[in-house]
This record gives sequence, structure tokens and C-alpha cells, in this order.
Amino acid sequence: MADQDEIPHLHTTTTHAHEGSDVSIKALGIFLAGLAITMVVTGVIVIGLFDLFLKEAEEADVSPSPLATAGEPAPPPGPLLQVAERLDLRVHRESQEKLIHETGWIDRDRGVVRIPIDRAIELTAERGFPDWPPVAQGVAVEGEAK
Repeated sequence: MADQDEIPHLHTTTTHAHEGSDVSIKALGIFLAGLAITMVVTGVIVIGLFDLFLKEAEEADVSPSPLATAGEPAPPPGPLLQVAERLDLRVHRESQEKLIHETGWIDRDRGVVRIPIDRAIELTAERGFPDWPPVAQGVAVEGEAK
């Protein structure tokens, strides 16, 4: 057998020649130009449709008749924003805590009072809910272990 060094490597034949260019520059340029044209045309269409829809919405937005809003109060002048939201939240929580921990009248004529939440839980545990029938002692409820 012959050594590798003895075999002549001829690169001049047409069957073993390397590729002269990997990518066709002309085809790449045509593709990029087409892509750019497509993007511009699409942008023009989108902007045109946006303007058309905006114009139609403005034409359809008719102000209501003054007679339709005659009995209603005037709307506030602008958005009502909270200036000190943390303070507002703290005041709200304090008022809610006061409601659940103090005694007071809800409706004096009907005799309805507000009691502290802890006392309400104790009374409910002692008496049960008023609309529910009491559970008999020693009787297992379905699904409970004895």
C-alpha cells in the first residue's frame, strides 16, 4: 500500500473545487429590500386604520342631552385621588377595629346592639347559631369519628 504522502492531492479539478460564495448577495439584498418595503407599507396601513378608527369614534361620541342629566348631581371636577393613602388606610383600619371591639347601638328602636367580637364568639359558642337546630349530645354526625 502506498503512504499518504505519496498520493498527490490535486485541488485544481472541478469535481473537488470549493464553493466560491456561500450566500448570493443579490438574493439577500432583494429579500431585505422586500422586507423593508413590507414593513413600511404595513406601518402606513396601521397608522391609517388608527386615524380612521379614531375619527369614527369621535364622530360617534355624542354628548348626552341636557334633559337626560337634569336630575343628576354634577360629576366631580377631576379624578379623586388619595393624597395620603397610608394615613387613609390607618384611619380606616382604626375605625374598623373600633367597630369590632366596642359596644354600641345599631338600631335603638328595634333593640339591635353591637357587641365586641370576642364576646360575640363566646356567645355563639355557648348558644349556637339561632337558626340552626342544636346537635344532640352523644350522637355522631355522619363522617365524624366517635
